[in-house]
Amino acid sequence: MAGRVRELGYGARLMARREFWIIHALVNNPDKTPEEAIQELLRERNSQFQQRRDSNRTYVRDRLNQQHAFHTMQSICELAYLLPADEQIKLLQLVARLQRKAVPESVTRGGIVKVAFSDRMWLDLPCLREYINHRFSFAPLAMFKGFPTCRCTGMQNRAPCGDHCRDYPPQEVQEWENRNAFIAQLTNCIPRLGHRMDFTRLGFRLCVRALENADVNALEEEAVRAACFWFALAGNPMWDTCVAGFQVDEPESEQPKAFDRARWAGWKNAINSFGVHLVRRSTQALMKDALAAMDEAERAQ
Repeated sequence: MAGRVRELGYGARLMARREFWIIHALVNNPDKTPEEAIQELLRERNSQFQQRRDSNRTYVRDRLNQQHAFHTMQSICELAYLLPADEQIKLLQLVARLQRKAVPESVTRGGIVKVAFSDRMWLDLPCLREYINHRFSFAPLAMFKGFPTCRCTGMQNRAPCGDHCRDYPPQEVQEWENRNAFIAQLTNCIPRLGHRMDFTRLGFRLCVRALENADVNALEEEAVRAACFWFALAGNPMWDTCVAGFQVDEPESEQPKAFDRARWAGWKNAINSFGVHLVRRSTQALMKDALAAMDEAERAQ
């Protein structure tokens, strides 16, 4: 996993940080717990302060706290993006526990450490929301040109026509799907709509791209799959947002439209209709999971 982080180009500086290896050990050591990782992060922060003779200066303390917060959140995200949804559990548990862990300032200063837009460490998860928004992409096809494009279109019972089709998606597409899965699972844990970890707007904008006004003869299968991840893993907050009729920014729309029950129903119909055209077994399974989660969210209202 560390090797893959290095391949992606942002590894050198990140992997020089102790925060990365603390999170890396949490993911790779089945005996390591999120609480142990938090204690190690706290010790690492203290160590960074002890190594600086000028750490009593406010600007130095602020910079150390900012760097520590950023590299911790970056490590969580980038390692999560290399893991499929069912292997992201420990990282999700770590995020949940961090939100209950306040880091006090020194006795002489009092209060709670604040960094990045006055977010509290760790209660407000400084840098996490900003990092996710900065790294998210809505255009997977522009990134993955050159991969096998055979989509096995035709009858639903048609067998996959090659190894690349059975093993779909390729690694880079998997990582983009893992990213959507992680952000969707963060969203599914929110206590209320509008929480700082509410990323439903990212999911909705992806659904618009994948499921509205789609040409069935030129479907963006990667986008459809990612949209299905959002419904399967964050169906309840997505449905609640539609019930509330919230407006979510749509850069490509000339006239703003609220996300409501009618659009939700349209997305369900689109997923159902795409089943004839996107016949890879893994894609079929994703669409089935998405529809089941959407039905469950509706019943839970």
